[in-house]
Amino acid sequence: MRNLLNILWKYQFFILFLFFQTLSLTLLFQYNKFQKANLLNQTAEISGSTYLLLNNVTSYLKLKEINEQLLKENKRLRNNSKYHSYYSLHPERMYFNDSLHQRTYNYLGAFVINNSVADRNNYITINKGKQSKISPEMGLVTENGIVGIVKDVSEHFSVALSLLHSKTKISVRLKNSDYFGLVTWCGKSPEVLTLEDIPNHVNIQLGDTVITSGSSSIFPFGIPVGLITNIEKVEGEVFYKIQLKPSQDLRNVHHCYVVENILKTEQTALEEKAQENEN
Repeated sequence: MRNLLNILWKYQFFILFLFFQTLSLTLLFQYNKFQKANLLNQTAEISGSTYLLLNNVTSYLKLKEINEQLLKENKRLRNNSKYHSYYSLHPERMYFNDSLHQRTYNYLGAFVINNSVADRNNYITINKGKQSKISPEMGLVTENGIVGIVKDVSEHFSVALSLLHSKTKISVRLKNSDYFGLVTWCGKSPEVLTLEDIPNHVNIQLGDTVITSGSSSIFPFGIPVGLITNIEKVEGEVFYKIQLKPSQDLRNVHHCYVVENILKTEQTALEEKAQENEN
């Protein structure tokens, strides 16, 4: 005990310096928005670089699996790109490679360098950022389905809210009907999502597919979200209690595509104008 007191006495000025230095930095970043934002960007860059190094090692060990996924994705894109990248000015007809189709979505490939699934609020870090024209509220998808929505962006990295996040809410519809709902995460198993707002008179079956509704400006119509695994009709309630299994296993995501809605600015501006006119 005496030795400890002697050490504290000997280095008292250095200890006081560290204390006041820490206090001053805390106050600086806590109450100054510019310094705080700059610190967060620098932290994101450092953590992103660390995740990238670790990802390079694990990716090398999984090259065969990743290449198989990429081959499968390339095949799917060749066969189905007309559905998710374009909309038709005459939806009752099919036209290709002409002016009757308007391109609305771009897809940018990215690698997942960090992905959490064990927390109540989980995040996904990818190796693309502002330099690749990534911005918040862009969707993340794989060849199997959706995985998240971009939240914060630095120069070279982006952090997204995972589908396994309490604030993630996805507008969906039943593939075999015109009924719309909302998918959220219950916060328990990464294999269980919750589908809300489906009336209990609707005819649904186990194994039915749930897809994106296309009503938001983030995801195009028809991206897989999950398969129905449990249906419960609660007495006194007007909606089913439904559970889904995610189409994409969130514990096994190595690469993804960032979805850019080219017409998002036009859509959101019009929606905001309509809301302002009502007020």
